[in-house]
Amino acid sequence: MTVSEALREVEDYVDRLVLADIRRASILHGKGTGALRDAVRDYLASCAVVESYAAAPPAEGGDGVTVFQLAGN
Repeated sequence: MTVSEALREVEDYVDRLVLADIRRASILHGKGTGALRDAVRDYLASCAVVESYAAAPPAEGGDGVTVFQLAGN
């Protein structure tokens, strides 16, 4: 998946989470070169509805997964 394709998917995913009132989620982007990871985290950092994000704990995928929390109402 290219970065632009991935970001479209992430944007849709975040929108669906907001509509479903789900506040904690994760994105599996893999480790690879880090391009997807960096793009996903840059997007989450710029997204007004995202309260926080971080790498998942090692047992949940570590740096290949980003977990994030959406802001509440």
